[in-house]
Amino acid sequence: MNTKELSKAAGVSESTLLRLVDTLGFARYADFQSALQELVRSRISSLEMFNIPDSSKQNVLAQIVSLENSIMMEMAGNMNFADFDYFVDLMHTTEKFYIMGLGVDEIYAKYMARFLNMLRNNVITIVPETESNIFSLMTHNPDSSVVLVYHFPRYHRRTYELCEAFSKRSIRMISVVDKVIAPIVKFSESYLLIPTRYLTLIDPTAAVMTLTHALLTALIRKDPETYKKKMEDFNTFSRLINRTIKKDLLLPFNLYESEQ
Repeated sequence: MNTKELSKAAGVSESTLLRLVDTLGFARYADFQSALQELVRSRISSLEMFNIPDSSKQNVLAQIVSLENSIMMEMAGNMNFADFDYFVDLMHTTEKFYIMGLGVDEIYAKYMARFLNMLRNNVITIVPETESNIFSLMTHNPDSSVVLVYHFPRYHRRTYELCEAFSKRSIRMISVVDKVIAPIVKFSESYLLIPTRYLTLIDPTAAVMTLTHALLTALIRKDPETYKKKMEDFNTFSRLINRTIKKDLLLPFNLYESEQ
């Protein structure tokens, strides 16, 4: 519904509706619409939304694959690619790149950090066992740092408190969240959205990992020769310390070989 239709259906004036939108913190009615759509999607059962057969017709694995795939397709279809490219630019150029994930979000932060550390220097994690790294961030020049924050439906309280503290120090933050009304969005310079739905209390993770994988791949494509050298250096180091059983890994550095 547009503003005229909604105000009529609600029995109020358009000006009352627009005051509500403004009071809720939305700059435009369209932003309010998007947030409301995300809220409704998050409340609708995945089984109802995607007509997944019940367990008597389809096994658990197929249900979970269907759920994860539906989330990934919705994420990709609604992706803001200007913000996606901005994330990649920051990963490429920022002097110190912090990655924060607390609670369940720790697994996403560690996944990103594991591979980003192979590609560039000064990647610093803020996870439960490394919260001491907060001091270096709070005392470092904020213009040369950025924090990537993962923050999903349970919304870990400590994450919110730290983002609020970073904001007061004018530290730049970008975030990966499930909806535009997620608590830390107001502190974020930019954000990427991944919808979240459940069959059980277990968090769906495929879309978050896929987005992280895509960001890392886009980073490599930004400067293939530089990142190829980084990966070769890492492989040389791994062989030097006898790190893995498999010594050589064929990497398609033009990044199109793997598509053929």
